[in-house]
This record gives sequence, C-alpha cells and structure tokens, in this order.
Amino acid sequence: MTGAPAAFTSFRNRKRTVPAPFGTSVTGMNTTRVRSSLVRTSVTAILAAGLLVLSPGTASSSASTDRAAGAGVRTVSFGDGVRISRPGQVERKLRRTSPSFRTYVAKRVRYLTSHDCYESGQVMVHRWRSDGWATADENSCGGAQFIYVRTPRGWRSPRALIAQEPRFCDVLRRFDVPPALLATPSGPYQCYSSDGMSMLAYV
Repeated sequence: MTGAPAAFTSFRNRKRTVPAPFGTSVTGMNTTRVRSSLVRTSVTAILAAGLLVLSPGTASSSASTDRAAGAGVRTVSFGDGVRISRPGQVERKLRRTSPSFRTYVAKRVRYLTSHDCYESGQVMVHRWRSDGWATADENSCGGAQFIYVRTPRGWRSPRALIAQEPRFCDVLRRFDVPPALLATPSGPYQCYSSDGMSMLAYV
C-alpha cells in the first residue's frame, strides 16, 4: 500500500481559504458560496443519519482498464457505474479493484442497508484507481456523490469531498484529487471558482 495523498498529512497546516473539511465554517462568503456551504452541511447531517443520495444513471457491469500516462497507475472505469446493493456482490462486480477497496465498499453497503430505507440502500462505483482514489454515489433515503480515498487508516470518505452539486476547485486541490479521477468523456471536471461565481475546468 502506498502512502496517503499529501493532503491528508499536510492540509491541517495550511491556511484555509475555502470551506474546510470536517465541518469548519467560513465567514464572508457570497450568496452562491453560502448556498454550497449549506448543501455540504445538509449532506453532513444526512451522513450522520445514514441517509445518502444516488445520482441518476443506468448501472453498467462492464469495466474498462487503462494506465495513467507515465504514472503506472491502474484505473478501472465502470461506465455509468456498477451498482452494489448487497455485500455479496462486491467480489464479483469489483473484482478488478483491490481487496481493501472491496472490503470498504462492502462495509458501506452494510451500513446503508441497515437503516430505515434499507431497500434502496446501495453504492454505485464509477471509477477506482490503484493509487488510492475512487468515485461513487451512495444511496439510502437521500444522498450524494462521494470521493473515496485510501489513507494510512484505510479507505475513507472525507466530508469535504461529498457533494450534491459541483465541488469547489480549491477543495479538490487541497486534497490533491487527481483531475483524471473526475474527468468525463466530454472533458475535464467542471468545478466552482474560489468565489463561487464561475465554473472552471479542473486540470
């Protein structure tokens, strides 16, 4: 296992100029930014209750594998996403990913299916990278888009990276999220500028 992304060992020592991880509030934001902050706050509350949202999309069980240019990073992309609604599906549907990641997804599915909306609890994995990154949607009663990251303590879902709308570019950079993780067939991921007033390509 490689070490955790640099953000997880250094961001606490950095000056925070955008909404910070794990519930830290920021003052002086404009209306657009406050709205995004409120969305993140609502997602945190959803997480505490175990109620999460799945983005629309038709699941696909086919996966494509490629190598990140010059980095030796193996990437498995699942097209529109592979739907996991029972822990027993993990080994078959995510067999091209790592054992530790499959264990984490099974844990998330068990958590989501143990609450009031258990019949709809599921994880839809979109992309996994061998350097410790993955994207997924989680769904139970409500939900959000997640970025999973491997840390020294195992796979985690940082609250600052959970979203129901485009993320702030500054937050993605602070966590050193690889642009290729979020890129789409049509181009780079579009994220909010620092002031929340425009969309920028995350490259």
